[in-house]
Amino acid sequence: SDPFAKAPEGSTKKKEALAWRSKFLEIANEQNYKLKSDKEVAEELKKNGLSVLYVTWSDVGRSKNSSIGTNITDMQFFAMSPSHVRKDEEYKSLSPEHFVPFPAIRTPNFSDEVHIEMGGARGLELKVRDVNGRLRITTLDLFLKHIGKFIGDLGEETRWNDPVDCTVPLAVAHQFSILPLPPGSSSKGIGKKIDIGIAAFGYQVQNLHVIIGPNGEVGWAPEAIGYKRIFFRDEDENIRTISLEPEDRAHVKEAFFKEAPAGEKEERGEEEAKRYSEVENFIWHIQIEMELPAGHKPKDGEGISGWQHGITTYRYRSVEKDDGFSDRVYDSDEEGLQLARVKLGDDLGPAQEADMVPDGAKRKKGTAVRVTKMFYSVAEDGKVTQERLHRFMQQMSFRKRDKNLMKGSLVTGEGDWHGGEVPIKLEPLPSDPDVLKHIIYQWPVKNCDSNGKISFQWPKGEGAKEAKDSKEAEKREASLRKVFGPDILKMGDGDEMELSEVGSGGIVARRRGNQLLFSRAAVQSE
Repeated sequence: SDPFAKAPEGSTKKKEALAWRSKFLEIANEQNYKLKSDKEVAEELKKNGLSVLYVTWSDVGRSKNSSIGTNITDMQFFAMSPSHVRKDEEYKSLSPEHFVPFPAIRTPNFSDEVHIEMGGARGLELKVRDVNGRLRITTLDLFLKHIGKFIGDLGEETRWNDPVDCTVPLAVAHQFSILPLPPGSSSKGIGKKIDIGIAAFGYQVQNLHVIIGPNGEVGWAPEAIGYKRIFFRDEDENIRTISLEPEDRAHVKEAFFKEAPAGEKEERGEEEAKRYSEVENFIWHIQIEMELPAGHKPKDGEGISGWQHGITTYRYRSVEKDDGFSDRVYDSDEEGLQLARVKLGDDLGPAQEADMVPDGAKRKKGTAVRVTKMFYSVAEDGKVTQERLHRFMQQMSFRKRDKNLMKGSLVTGEGDWHGGEVPIKLEPLPSDPDVLKHIIYQWPVKNCDSNGKISFQWPKGEGAKEAKDSKEAEKREASLRKVFGPDILKMGDGDEMELSEVGSGGIVARRRGNQLLFSRAAVQSE
């Protein structure tokens, strides 16, 4: 049943990737059908206030009762074809069929509920490997204080700690994903696994995203123009996939899935804690707002070209769309949801400039970090039962229940505050249209072509020496004048100019070197 082993001789890498993608989606279809249509499963999600989302909001600065703000980011999650299909090619050169998105089960974006750690970053324990591979047990505030020992792009003595780490409550979001394990998912003789990554679309392009695995694996990337993919790194600064494998330790699986004692609705805290004491099915995602040096120009991200399921890069268009999956029913006798184990995955080649922390970047003073804990399950089929889903939902909520943590919304600011001071403080939406315009678009949002930009040689000044002759330069200048008007030629590198009124907002052009990038200047309703 391995579509790759039976592929006809001489078949291309693209055909193999499409075969893998087809098998992946076949299982995902069934899983999604169960999540939406199985009465007991759907009730489990509803009981926990959870939705199935392909685009999630991960905002450091959002205005109250709004979807926008001074520092907002959309997140998406993707699986990659196995290494024997990729032929060990570096990920930046892979075509779209090697990537397929998968959803996260979490609270709806328009509530964005988080658990509140009143002790701040010092209350969150982490296991992290330093740049030399040594495993250290630390807390989030100390990780930030000594971040240069863990993030290889920064000097070893770099410190990004801030008083807010210990004085401001820490907001922690939680989510859960099920990853299909299609036939042919084994890699180079290793057991079945699925390689994944995370993608961030920062509207203001000012955050550093850090991910930490259960055994201290670390990865990072700054936001870029468009979506930026985030993976682990190894000691040699090579990009490594996030690998999910079925849990192979019998005692860990047995403890996690064991039935609750007869007649007891809920376990005592210490008993339930034993279920999760050795699991390795999660990743910590830490989002840090940066102060970027003057003149900094973000690099290009990798985009999400070719992805399906109604995904869009517009936040104001990402409101609860149909996911594109069919409602076909599949039959399976397989085991269903399995406990995943997160590991350092395949080598994707050396880190590029876009993967590195910009030179001169610092953490923005007085701004708390945002944290999300991402849990995973893997499945070789589409069997999703309420019983097993319930166990993962309990895992997600365990710390809140065990520590009696408060829970609140990063949209409304409302929550179960236990009668004390409100720990979530949201700024009002700016009333100035010019301020609004600059907090809701990123470059490019509306594309002129599939790459999100048009390239040309600037006819005067920078780039003019590359023109073959003066006639060619004159032709380019005339073309620019005709399409955009004479003022376009006055733009310097980094300048912006609103070009025309379209719908409820204009089209804005920004010059970057010898390229023009385009974006809508204001929110456009669906």
